[in-house]
Amino acid sequence: MGPFCEACTYNWYKQTGGFCADCTLHQGSVSASVAIPVAIVAALVAAVIGQIATKGEEEAKAKKGMTHMKTVWSVGMKCLPSTVQSRIGISLVQVISQIGTVFNIRFPPVFSELIRVFGLVQLDFFSFVPVGCVFPDANFYSTLLMSTLIPIGIVAVLGLSGQLLHCAGKTAKGALCFNHIFTLLFLVYPSTSTKIFSTFQCYTIDDGQGNVLGRFLRTDFSIDCDASAHTPMQIYAGLMMLVYPLGVPALYAYLFFFRYGKEMKQLRAFEIASKNLRQEVTSFAHYERYDGKTQPLATPADTLAAAEKIEDESDKLLKSLPTYVSKLLSGYDHRTYYFEIAECVRKQAMVSMPVFFEPAGSPAQLITGLLVCFITSAGYSMLEPYAKRNDNWLAAIAQLQIFFTLLSAIALSFSPAEYGNSAGAMDMLLSFMLVVPAVCWAIMEGIKRGCTKEDGAYGKARAHAVHV
Repeated sequence: MGPFCEACTYNWYKQTGGFCADCTLHQGSVSASVAIPVAIVAALVAAVIGQIATKGEEEAKAKKGMTHMKTVWSVGMKCLPSTVQSRIGISLVQVISQIGTVFNIRFPPVFSELIRVFGLVQLDFFSFVPVGCVFPDANFYSTLLMSTLIPIGIVAVLGLSGQLLHCAGKTAKGALCFNHIFTLLFLVYPSTSTKIFSTFQCYTIDDGQGNVLGRFLRTDFSIDCDASAHTPMQIYAGLMMLVYPLGVPALYAYLFFFRYGKEMKQLRAFEIASKNLRQEVTSFAHYERYDGKTQPLATPADTLAAAEKIEDESDKLLKSLPTYVSKLLSGYDHRTYYFEIAECVRKQAMVSMPVFFEPAGSPAQLITGLLVCFITSAGYSMLEPYAKRNDNWLAAIAQLQIFFTLLSAIALSFSPAEYGNSAGAMDMLLSFMLVVPAVCWAIMEGIKRGCTKEDGAYGKARAHAVHV
């Protein structure tokens, strides 16, 4: 019903392919779509509570003979992606799962279902659950309110719990609560920001002769943008912009440049000095630095010792920071300690700002998205923000994946009759490309672990210099 038959009638829901389905005829799939998020939420709550409750007890377990199990666990964890690599993968899913809505791209069925399932990692349950079946009267306003208010409530509970635990002398448990706050903000940031900006994305319908018949919300054609009820929601969305799209990077900027600005600058200076000294050891550049006599100013061992001393100072400084701050720095080279802010800006430029292009899916909007992708790819290549080379390569591959997904919109803009049998091939190609970063990570890790490790000071310096 509604314009273009885009809105589903009462007790119907929209499937992945864009068609409406009767809730009563698909009770099995509807029940599964509801049960999966509920199970995920229950598991996350249990994991968080259990982690906070048992924090600080690892040493006691180790004394009781648990060291073997801890060793087995550590070996098993080495086979999984690191926190940095997981963060890169989640960021990729966050952007790709929003591209279809923002750029008005109707992806093929298999690929659409994949990004719908992968979207669960960003806790965007409202895109997975058939809301029209669970709450028949719900619309975009309902999901907007729940998507913005529920994280705020969770942050308030975690923040209050952390403060109470800190006051009770349980500092480690209190710090863990604050860590989970920043994890939650990272997960919900892109999807929530997209919903907020979508409140302003209206589609104008005319009669073909320039006479406007109405303006409807692009993500929910049952909502009239000219109705009196839409103005308060736009005001609410404007307030939420201060909390999510602008508030989160502002919080990071406060921590990096003001609250811990001095420490960040020291970490950056330590990183640059250490890297320069290790590069000297690697390239034997110290042999070319003479004081006018016949002896070099420093020996390789002295240079390496100076680098290790600087690194020890850097480690001490890093450990003195709150854990939630050190987590924000985790994986990044300290010379680019601010890069989490750049990541927020990149996500906003990809999945939030394009909503202001009218109409959605226009060439201007698509070109802007491709341009943002090109600029961010160049930025990754120039800055190499991650501490390890493999992580930089993985991030570059993820940017190429986003670029290719946007580029596929050109082929998908044709009707099925125009591209005929190639529709299935495009679906398979997009689906395969979605797992390419994971495949590349496995290959790079295999090559890295299969290489012969060099012993001695020179091998250590050479490995550090190339970020392996």
